[in-house]
Amino acid sequence: MHIKREFKIFRQKFNTPLRTAHGLWDVRETILLKETYDGRSFSFGEVAPTPGFNAFTLKDALKETEIWLLEGDNELYKWINPAITSLKSSIWKNCASKVKKVVPASLYFNSGKIPKYCGVIKKKIGLKCPKEEIPEVLSWIKNLPTSMRVRLDPNQSFDLEKLQVWLDALEDHERVEFIEQPVPGIPCDEILNLISMSSVPIALDEAIVSHGGLRTVKKLGWDGYFVVKPTLLDDWSETISFIKDYPDKCIVSTVFESPIGYEAVIRTCLHSNLVPGVDRRVYQGCSTEFKLHHKPVLSIPSVKNDLLNKLWNNL
Repeated sequence: MHIKREFKIFRQKFNTPLRTAHGLWDVRETILLKETYDGRSFSFGEVAPTPGFNAFTLKDALKETEIWLLEGDNELYKWINPAITSLKSSIWKNCASKVKKVVPASLYFNSGKIPKYCGVIKKKIGLKCPKEEIPEVLSWIKNLPTSMRVRLDPNQSFDLEKLQVWLDALEDHERVEFIEQPVPGIPCDEILNLISMSSVPIALDEAIVSHGGLRTVKKLGWDGYFVVKPTLLDDWSETISFIKDYPDKCIVSTVFESPIGYEAVIRTCLHSNLVPGVDRRVYQGCSTEFKLHHKPVLSIPSVKNDLLNKLWNNL
């Protein structure tokens, strides 16, 4: 089999800069990989440096990408393995249309309206001191439609004291689905004990990447939710395998990939029973976007391979 390898740098500006505990983020830069097999079929991968998750730069990844272009598989790659394993994943072969439909969780922006179809909404917190922020968040939750569930994400900005304050404040708020990665890393015994005494569920996110992946974190004893970002995990097939094993614990999530990489993430949602965190409104209206990626209800898959290849050729 003849394999042709290519890569492209992809940059896309957010419509609204994302404000997180790591600062403002307004432009997404990634590297797209493509392999074409005997000139007929193809697959894609994406390298996505992401603030708060990984420590490499686009320049670091480019060095490895140039080696991959010439040499292909190489066990010494440090940064681009997620993209390489995506290339080899079954997601590019199993692409029958309309296998499943999902309504993703929506990101909350202060200046934007909440979509009427939304059943789960995610809000960034940890941007102010708890004394000021908690009343604002509780008031915000109270004014949401009664059927809506909430995910709160402080991006690792809490310490034990802040987490205690937030858990106490949210104790009777059953509409809070979980707090996402409140503290850095795997929670220590003291924090785990605090969590165990609270009714507020917790999800791990950044810790999954920094501590070696989903199964490693599971073996360390984590029994809460897993926010799964396939684009950042070293083995795409293993990620899908884990989601299949724990479909009621895994929330598939985006890191604001290119339209091509986003389609790969959507296809992994097929195996989870939970509402995915794949809101893409930050790019709505951009010239490279697929309209099918901005439907209120997403089909899995959403965009067929030939249309992904057409976009590639136009980048």
